[in-house]
Amino acid sequence: MPYQNSPKEYLGNPDRTYASVHIAGTNGKGSVCAFLTSICREAGLSAGMFTSPHLTDMRERMQIDGEMIPEETFAEIFFRVRGAAEALAKEGLSHPSYFEFLYLMACCYFAEKQPDVVLVETGLGGRLDATNTLERPLVTVITSVSLDHMQYLGTTVPKIAFEKAGILKPGVPAVAWCGDPEAAAVIGKRAREIGAPLFRVTEEDIREVFVNRPSGIDFSVRSGYDSRQIRLRMPGAALFQTENAALAVRTAEVLWHESGLFANFFGQEREMSSGERQDAEAARFDELLRSGIRRMRWPCRMEEILPDVYLDGAHNEDGIRRFAESMERVLDGGDGEPRRFVLLFGAVNDKDYGAMIRRLAAIRPSLVIATEVPGSRKAAAEEFAEAFAGNGVRKIKTIKNAEEAFAEALEEKSDGVVGICGSLYLAGRIREVCCDQL
Repeated sequence: MPYQNSPKEYLGNPDRTYASVHIAGTNGKGSVCAFLTSICREAGLSAGMFTSPHLTDMRERMQIDGEMIPEETFAEIFFRVRGAAEALAKEGLSHPSYFEFLYLMACCYFAEKQPDVVLVETGLGGRLDATNTLERPLVTVITSVSLDHMQYLGTTVPKIAFEKAGILKPGVPAVAWCGDPEAAAVIGKRAREIGAPLFRVTEEDIREVFVNRPSGIDFSVRSGYDSRQIRLRMPGAALFQTENAALAVRTAEVLWHESGLFANFFGQEREMSSGERQDAEAARFDELLRSGIRRMRWPCRMEEILPDVYLDGAHNEDGIRRFAESMERVLDGGDGEPRRFVLLFGAVNDKDYGAMIRRLAAIRPSLVIATEVPGSRKAAAEEFAEAFAGNGVRKIKTIKNAEEAFAEALEEKSDGVVGICGSLYLAGRIREVCCDQL
């Protein structure tokens, strides 16, 4: 085979063979993917999903309709991509990175299975991300933008937003969370420059939020195409997921109106000349959205893994802020006295865990158990303990082994609440331990 410019080209550009939605942002990318997958499945569509990182199994990164890629298929595609990388290495091309290799595998898998749509989450940033080889997705999506991975993406929100906005494509509709004015300005400027129609979603689009434990959260989202309010119910206690659900709803609306993805859901080609037909279709689509949002499940996002034990993968300052807001609702006993709160925390060494700890200390945990994240990037539990003490937390235990720390948190829980956060790696390990014990 003659020399090709990249492994993707060598493999036949598999990502050109299926419809896709490209998603970037600091927090919420995986949740938006999960919401959209649920909506598509309710519409009778098959949906592929490429996300990162994984919690316990690498195959989680490549799913179709919520099912991981089979082990034998994973192995077969691994050797196919490795063969391409080795062949190109002989021509002087550098070997793909870990993330690039997995993304190439996902492209081959989806090209082989041909789901109706593939939801692709960026790995880091967007502009220079391996996934940005997608030439013309049906729509691009940018979730909330905040400070994270600053050593790679820049030290300010506008700089990071510029990298995220790099996934926008000329003429391709874009949906963006515009809660931060600086990020919104950068995204809007980029959309205008390249002629990408921009559908903004803000806090004003989310109304009537009511936490109805244990059944979930009731809220409404304003339609992006008319003035109607779409009534929704979401499982769990994660207030921040209303934002991600609103992004998914707006994206689904754009896919309905601007592409033919949902054409078969209505049984025939849409004829928009009749007002009655428009109203009937809107009502049916709203019911689809309600069903998709209600049935979405995405692990380690304020997940109640045991009664009053909440597990969240929050791993940066903005994620921790959102976790804390949700936890404060859970801790409110309704009688003015907050419930006992045991916090289990661990983070990796390249995160600003000082800022994370300051926000968590403001919840006034009854006890903090500082632990360490499995892997080479772990930071010392003693450093976390010192930081919590410096922020006014009086009772702190240091247990380096995450499994032992989790057991101690359950022992200390009594009739209170346990919250676990700081790292997706920690969340994945605790969830694995918990599932093994059930």
